[in-house]
Order: sequence, then structure tokens, then C-alpha cells
Amino acid sequence: MDFQRFVDSLTVMACVISVEVHTDGTPHVYRMVAGNKSYVDSIEHPAPGTEMLKSRFEPNSLYTDYLTRDLNFEDYSYRAAVEKKCLHSYASPDRMSNVWLDMNFIPLIEADGLHYCLYTMQVDLKPDMEKISNISADIAVPVLETCVRLRGTSDFKATMKDVIAGIRDLCGAEHCCILLVNEAERSCSVLGEAFSKDTKLLPMEHYVNDEFYDIA
Repeated sequence: MDFQRFVDSLTVMACVISVEVHTDGTPHVYRMVAGNKSYVDSIEHPAPGTEMLKSRFEPNSLYTDYLTRDLNFEDYSYRAAVEKKCLHSYASPDRMSNVWLDMNFIPLIEADGLHYCLYTMQVDLKPDMEKISNISADIAVPVLETCVRLRGTSDFKATMKDVIAGIRDLCGAEHCCILLVNEAERSCSVLGEAFSKDTKLLPMEHYVNDEFYDIA
């Protein structure tokens, strides 16, 4: 497939991402295979606040040539390219202050042992509240329930314990914990935590000490 011709047919900022999957435990490799003029211009002639690490686009480059490593970007690229899922995200990356990105990840065909997805992007210099609030019901309902629960509680710690358990369950996590950090005393303490049923993980109190403060 001629990826360059494909992205050139699109008017939105678009590039094709390749994912090289390694089964030996080494990190997968993510490359920007081809970008259309709009996408290349976003790198070579960026808007204020959207500058990248490198100001010249070279096809088939590692994405980390342009961006600091972003685990969310890798996760979305992997799920789109390898797991064949269509994904959408609206977020403000840490690397770009006061900028919001409207992103789509669409699976493409596999070729030469590589997985591919289309990545499209729109830059908003001000957040679009409609896009921010447009989240799925399975996320919105627990968030609203949590807000109601916290506003009406008379026992904050007990309620937080339930909230943390709900967050752990929602994320399918083995462990979920909220830490309180006291900068003046260089200390941190556990506000609450929740574990999955058969976990072998130890409570967070086992790790919290003066050295752990630096990690927190």
C-alpha cells in the first residue's frame, strides 16, 4: 500500500504509524512512516506551544525523535494497529502547554511483518468543552456517582475507601492507592487503598519511608 499517497488524500493532519511487535520482551518499536503536508507543517512550522524535539520530518522515523516517550500514545497506537480498534482521544499533553489535541487512531492493513494505523490530529489552542464532556457512559456514570458520594458524605475516609475500591474495579487494576504528600515534613501517608481478591501485593505502608518520598 502506498501510505504516502493515502495520507496525501486527507485534508486533516494525518500520518501513518507502524508498530513493530517484539515477543522477546524488548520494547515494541513505533515509527512515523508517512505524513501529509498538514502533518509535516505541524512539525516544521509549528504553532506556538506545539514545538517538537525535531523540526524536520523524515519518513519512517522513530516517533521519539519528535516527542518525548508517551506511553498513552504507544498504547493507543498498539491497540489500533495490532488489536484493530478504532480509538479517539481528546487530551492536553504534558509536553504542550495550553494545547488540546483531538486525535483518532484507525487500524490499517498489515504488511512486511509490521502493523499499521492511521493517526489524525486537530490542534485546539483553547479546550473545547463539548469534546471534553463527550465521554462514554461507562465512565461518566461512575464519575457522577463518585461526585455525589463525596459531596454527601459525613465520613470522608470511609467514603474515600469506597471510591478507591470503585476506581480499582473500573480500571481492572490489581491495586489502587491514594497517597497524601507532605512537602514540609518530606513524608507521605496512605489515604486509602484497595486490592483485587487474589493479589499477593503488600499494603503500601510496607514501602512508605523516607526513601519512598522521593518516588512519590
